[in-house]
Amino acid sequence: MKILDRYIASAVTVAFISGVTMFMVLLCAMNLLRELIRLITQDGFPTGTALLVTAYQIPALLVYAFPMAVLLGILLTFGRMSGESEMVAMRAAGVSFVRIILPVLLISLLVAGLSFYIANDFGPQASKRSRAIAQQEYEQLQAKHILPALPPIKVLGRDGLVKYKIEADAIDERGSAGVMQNVTIIYYRNNLPANLIYAPRAVWNPKLGSWQCQGAWFMNTLGKDADRITIHPINKGTVWFDAPGLKVGQSPDELLNAKRDPADMTANDLRQARDAAKIEEAPSWKIRQDVGRWATFLALRYSTPFTCLFFAFIGASLGLRHHRTSSALGLGISLLIIFGYYFLNVYLSTFGESGVLAPAIAAWAPIVLVGILGITLTVRANR
Repeated sequence: MKILDRYIASAVTVAFISGVTMFMVLLCAMNLLRELIRLITQDGFPTGTALLVTAYQIPALLVYAFPMAVLLGILLTFGRMSGESEMVAMRAAGVSFVRIILPVLLISLLVAGLSFYIANDFGPQASKRSRAIAQQEYEQLQAKHILPALPPIKVLGRDGLVKYKIEADAIDERGSAGVMQNVTIIYYRNNLPANLIYAPRAVWNPKLGSWQCQGAWFMNTLGKDADRITIHPINKGTVWFDAPGLKVGQSPDELLNAKRDPADMTANDLRQARDAAKIEEAPSWKIRQDVGRWATFLALRYSTPFTCLFFAFIGASLGLRHHRTSSALGLGISLLIIFGYYFLNVYLSTFGESGVLAPAIAAWAPIVLVGILGITLTVRANR
């Protein structure tokens, strides 16, 4: 049986590699080509830098290409073997269908493990590297006054009203102390601007859990003298944001959480973001949405690799045919299954991220349905 196993495994591996290549070309064309053009034409990136930024985003796409390539590769391989009566010969020799697909299942498990590694370790590192290169280029362009300031980060209180807005030209979270450049903080009272603080530089102190504004200026915009604006320095230009009414107890990571891409985060990072969202000071509906968002991404990080395994069952069962079929039919069937799965996955994930549906159900329901379909087809094919 070792010869048969090697024969099936080698045939499936070649088809799998071809499928990965095909799907990666499609995914890159749909997801990265437009961004590459935008970086060069709109943001003014050099061509080499833009190519490097987009190249570091390729590993994240492998997580989506692997399941599709597994399904297509197995379906085409088994379809060819059935069309050439190789499957008939194996079954006539007394080899069960379950035994035939055993090397295929082992390959799919290896691909699932590789997919999890890429999604949870290699992919986030590559994505962070991509953003770091882009941020460095943005800062260089910004120094030349080519780019506008970053949009403000809005923070809400439990009553649903705006507490404050933070705007900074750059936020550097590297090292033990984060740094913000050209910081503007607008404090609100009854959803109206009350005070404004500007500082060319703010440094995060993790021990005190507060920011230190250096060279800060204070502007009073409300009160009985609302028609007049007063501007004056604070404490010789330095203020700690832990004073009454001036507290901003959010670390650099927490400030950036709202803008962080889950592709940059490991499972542990997603877990920390989920736990932080549970205790944040915000309206209950926003807490539910934030918790649902991070919890859904965390659940998807563990559920998605299983797609490779169950797609292997489906591909092997559908590829078992007793008549000659063209590869175009196999491609059409695989694309139909892939489209249906990812449509359901995106549809349920949206409900999970909004807090309407439990994250575990949103992430695992499509996998369970695909698994039931794959096992059912396998049992029927083994008869």
